[in-house]
Amino acid sequence: MQKIIHILVDTREQRPWLFKGMHCKVEKKTLQTGDYSIKGLAGILAIERKSIDDLVASVTRCRQRFERECQRLKNMPFRLVIIEGTVRQVLSGFYTSKSNPQSILGSVMALMLDYDLPFIFTAGRDEAQLVAWRWFLNARRRAE
Repeated sequence: MQKIIHILVDTREQRPWLFKGMHCKVEKKTLQTGDYSIKGLAGILAIERKSIDDLVASVTRCRQRFERECQRLKNMPFRLVIIEGTVRQVLSGFYTSKSNPQSILGSVMALMLDYDLPFIFTAGRDEAQLVAWRWFLNARRRAE
């Protein structure tokens, strides 16, 4: 029988994933790094969630703050950035900023390389939550 995963959601998350129908318990807690983690593993395991608009802001006007977050994530053995949107949405300018889509994508690629940080683009919120769930299952097994 599968063990229940006790997922921690950062208290600053404005639209948290609820993980409904998944074998887990969700608790709000202030996390030092990332938006989601697992109880008992918060120091080594984190997911940072970004909507497309949040991603664009994070690589433009909020770049310094996001790079500090990336540095903290880099120090964790199990880390992931999940984007609630696709590369196609970025390249089509499907966001509120007037920032150049090629520059946004280039910034993401630079951050991936600079911080050895995986980014996963998804088809949206539901898919992002499912990707997070599957990642938690695998990462927990490796971390424990």
